[in-house]
Amino acid sequence: MEKVSNSWARSGLKKSLDGNSTTTTAPRSSTSTRSSRGSRADQSGVLGRPVYQPRTSRKRTDDKGDYIFCPGELIADRYEVQKSEPIGKGAFGVVLQALDREQGVPVAVKIVKAKSKFAKQADNEARLLRRMRRAANLDTNEGGRHVVMMQDHFAWAGHECIVFELLSHSLYDVLSFSKFRGVSLNLVRKFAVQILRGLVFMRRSDLDIIHCDLKPENVLLCEPSQNGQIKIIDFGSSCTNLQQLHKYIQSRWYRAPEVLLGTPYDASVDMWSMGCILSELHTGKPLFPGGHEPLTRRSASHDMLCRFSRVLGPIPSAMISNAMQVADEVESNKRMGRDSQKRTSIDMRDENFHCELEIHATHENPKAELGKLVGANTSGLHGRWLHDRHHTPAHYELFVDFLESTLRFDPAVRMDPSAGLQHPFLNDAIWNSIGSGNGQAEEPSLGNRQRTGSL
Repeated sequence: MEKVSNSWARSGLKKSLDGNSTTTTAPRSSTSTRSSRGSRADQSGVLGRPVYQPRTSRKRTDDKGDYIFCPGELIADRYEVQKSEPIGKGAFGVVLQALDREQGVPVAVKIVKAKSKFAKQADNEARLLRRMRRAANLDTNEGGRHVVMMQDHFAWAGHECIVFELLSHSLYDVLSFSKFRGVSLNLVRKFAVQILRGLVFMRRSDLDIIHCDLKPENVLLCEPSQNGQIKIIDFGSSCTNLQQLHKYIQSRWYRAPEVLLGTPYDASVDMWSMGCILSELHTGKPLFPGGHEPLTRRSASHDMLCRFSRVLGPIPSAMISNAMQVADEVESNKRMGRDSQKRTSIDMRDENFHCELEIHATHENPKAELGKLVGANTSGLHGRWLHDRHHTPAHYELFVDFLESTLRFDPAVRMDPSAGLQHPFLNDAIWNSIGSGNGQAEEPSLGNRQRTGSL
């Protein structure tokens, strides 16, 4: 989804995120001026959205299907492109910062490649976003505030376009600004509560949405004046429990074990990803960096399972049996000429790999292993938070317990978002009653930096 740049004062990040100061933004002007550079068509396409065609004839699609844009051009007679470079890009296409000339506010316009595969994906994304927008208006718990909102959906010059509110830096940017040393547990807690509220909202019975690609790049901060509010973005790979479009989902380092094993998955995969994100936010390092300095000579996916075992212990035998059954079914369908989408590159019938997993599997309690990785007994890795009163062993005990609850192999016993919000780690009264002392380590500050990257 949209990775958006925004200027934050270097000295203002900690104050803004901690809620100790407020900032104001200048009022934006509004205009209803129409330009002759574009034409708003009345007809709708087969996907049920307006189809707009430019009046001027120039090449707007390159050989790869990406949109060729120009600063200052007017898209759909409404959205004026403001930057010479995209604020986000990926396999799907590009995201441009534009001015909505009807509302007088900046927006992010996602322009999808002019290829049928990506057009269908954009239509699915827009359908889910439209449902969430309707549900957000009825949501009394305000969980919809932590999910990006779609403002428009149309076709332009053969490209699917989705318009979003303009957001700011991603959580990956926050890590970058910390020089990948991580942020405090206080800030981790602030982000965790909002992500969980967003996931609770997505699990509403009238939505039942699985994000399928939670990672630091897909959680963006809102304007600085909103004191660290974040929103979940990028629903291009998302689905519902009843309409799962893909068998193999999620970015590798945040991929749940059931996905790697090729067994059925549900919304619990998002909780696994969130656990990985929170650990990384605090330490500055990915929890399971599969393929980086691998433990096995096999694939990066095999390496992920080895890393899980090294931290969390042996994979449950029932999950391995289910994965072996899936492999048998795929092979049987292949022999009979049936179309069977391969769910994973890992064949759990390989006994040699079972031996590798056993060699790497820890025999310690998973909480003990997680505690080592987050520096539970040293006030963070290398004593980073030694002088902060909220980083005592007792505070880390709550954090590690929370992480372990999200990182259980069996999705049936993995903590769900509602339970996560009730966990002691996120209880302010419990958290603030623990420990005492003086001194406060600084949070990373965001200077005048520009965000680029894939959506």
